[in-house]
Amino acid sequence: MAIHAGQLAWTGRALSLTRCDGHPIPVRDLSPENMLTAVAVDLGVERQPIHIEAYARPAPDGMLDLVALSRAVPQARCPAPGEPLPAWQAIGTEPAWTVVVADDGTMTLTQPGSAPARLAARRASAAVASSAGRAAPVPAWPPRESARWEGEDAQGRAVALAVRPAPCRGAMADGVYGWRAELTVAGEAPRPGCAWRPR
Repeated sequence: MAIHAGQLAWTGRALSLTRCDGHPIPVRDLSPENMLTAVAVDLGVERQPIHIEAYARPAPDGMLDLVALSRAVPQARCPAPGEPLPAWQAIGTEPAWTVVVADDGTMTLTQPGSAPARLAARRASAAVASSAGRAAPVPAWPPRESARWEGEDAQGRAVALAVRPAPCRGAMADGVYGWRAELTVAGEAPRPGCAWRPR
């Protein structure tokens, strides 16, 4: 099972995904309570395609079974071939912020009016909760990780990013994400946000 990305469209009676490689494939929603279909309809998939990144697996009948959401955003694009993707990405408000977590755990914090701050963070914790099944057999996949990274900014303040699996609709974004996030900077109030795994 892997994250599949592309443009999700409503074909009149069903959903179809045109993957980032240009290959179209019919999809079936096996997410709990058809969450992915509900999110797509809420975002207007019946009017125009939306960009989606979801945990999915190819089915023997040629369809792609969607199991869990990473993110669904009307105005997003597929990455260019060979473009490096981070392990995690999070966005939030109060004030606006973005965090990108690289494979090595390095966090880059971007805030308006400040240069991006690269933090040598460490993954402080991780826990996995399996997704709920339903009538159709859905494996205990994908893993629905909770995680926390900790580091220090250039001023020596402790900075932490925590993510937990829960649908999240960001105030500054018109998309829906698979994780809730919280950014904590020492001496400041915690800042809520949303997170996703690009790959």
